[in-house]
Amino acid sequence: MLKKSNEVYQFIITLKFIEPLIWRRILVPSTYTFWDLHIAIQSVMGWENYHPHAFEFKLPDKRILEINSDPYDDLDDDEFDNDEFEFSSGRYLFEGRAKIAEHFNKKSKVCTYTYDFGDSWEHIIKFEKILPAQKGETYPKCTGGERACPPEDCGGPFLYDSRIESLKNPDTKEYEYAVMLFGENFDPESFDHESIVFWDPSPPNRRKRRLRKRLLKIKSKKKSI
Repeated sequence: MLKKSNEVYQFIITLKFIEPLIWRRILVPSTYTFWDLHIAIQSVMGWENYHPHAFEFKLPDKRILEINSDPYDDLDDDEFDNDEFEFSSGRYLFEGRAKIAEHFNKKSKVCTYTYDFGDSWEHIIKFEKILPAQKGETYPKCTGGERACPPEDCGGPFLYDSRIESLKNPDTKEYEYAVMLFGENFDPESFDHESIVFWDPSPPNRRKRRLRKRLLKIKSKKKSI
């Protein structure tokens, strides 16, 4: 479900460790949670949401604020009533409850978004400004960007360039493996911001799944009486 808001936040998203840069600029409603932002990033970058992820802010006291966890998973609501947990190394927030408006401001403009802890795709998320929402416009919206997103499970940023080079050399041993990862027609320079379709951040079966779990919990209690 696309969210309505009188204001939108403008972000630029840059994938680290790859040159030339792979980047996107997006506008999202000011009412967004970090879960909503995660889904917008997945959509605009071209990822497929197969892997875990996390947002990280550096706190003034040099600790880390980490925001992650799927808010629509099967966690027991009674067990996880708190929105926040404190650790010696920092703080932890559930992304489904943490609002972007509470963490992005003039003094806190940048965070890291890591997707797939195996390949370790690190993105710099930079908050640029707040704009009035335009009448008749739909948000989130991509307003610019360059270069194609790497395919899922292709090895991470430090193997990306060498495997792109392998695609140009059919006579090498690495070519066949690169084709398996990227496909024969992969164009690293391709990107069209007008073709972006944003996913709905609210899974349609969320309420059914939670209701089913609660019913099973009630049945289990009745059996134990």
